[in-house]
Order: sequence, then C-alpha cells, then structure tokens
Amino acid sequence: MLKLIYIPSNFIISYQISILTSIDKIKLMKIRKNVLIVDDNENIRYFIKSNLKIIRNLNFHEAENGLQALDIYKKNNIDLILLDIEMPVMNGIQFLEAINENKKIENKRSQVIIISGLLSDEIINETKNIGVVNYIKKPFKASNLIETIIKYL
Repeated sequence: MLKLIYIPSNFIISYQISILTSIDKIKLMKIRKNVLIVDDNENIRYFIKSNLKIIRNLNFHEAENGLQALDIYKKNNIDLILLDIEMPVMNGIQFLEAINENKKIENKRSQVIIISGLLSDEIINETKNIGVVNYIKKPFKASNLIETIIKYL
C-alpha cells in the first residue's frame, strides 16, 4: 500500500535556504580552514571529501590511521578533525589522547567530530572529556555531514 505524505514546500525551501546560507557564509571566509579526515576506509574518506567540496576555503588532509594523522596534525595547523574510532596501528581514542598531550605543549586548538559506527555511551562519555565536540554515526547522509560540520568551521 502506497502512503502519501504531504510536506509543505515552504518547509523544504526554508530548510535548504538555511543550509545554503551557512555555506555561503563559509564561502565568504577569507581564511582557509584545514580539515583532517582520519578513517581506514578509503571510500569513506572519498565520500566525506567529495561532499565537503561544496564548502570552499577548505584544505583537506587524509590519514588512514591515528599514527599517520598524528604526523599530519603535528606538521599542519588543523582546524577540524573528522575521526573514526576503529582503525589499525593507532585507533581514534589513542589519537585523541596523543593530540591532547600535544595541545598542552604547542597550544593547538582543533575541533574534533567522531564519525564512526561504534558510538556507544561509553565511547561518547570517554571522548567528551578529551575534546570531541560532536558525533556522526555511520552510515550517514551527506546532508547530515554537511549540517554538522558547518557548525564548527
């Protein structure tokens, strides 16, 4: 049985305008923002990067594990980190602990958003205390990704 759901067009238009308005504000920024995408799955990194390209003034850095990410973090001024939890070599929590130690030494300030299929209450409680500002559960929609990230740029 097919059910029709009526959604007023003004709702859809205002929703789209609010997203576009935020993106336009970011496009007007003169300062380029550095985004570090850390995920062992190359397809996820590609999906994130390709969807965020609509936001201009972003430089992308990619790492497939926490150890590579730590090296990139130390060499660059990273504004936003999109971080998976489960990765080989060094997982996301180990990476967070390492950059928190580094922040104390170098006074770096990076916002961290965890993008993971592993979002238990335990992980959320543990990571809130070490600099995570938001969470996106896999699988996720591009619109959810963009809406969340715009808040932190």
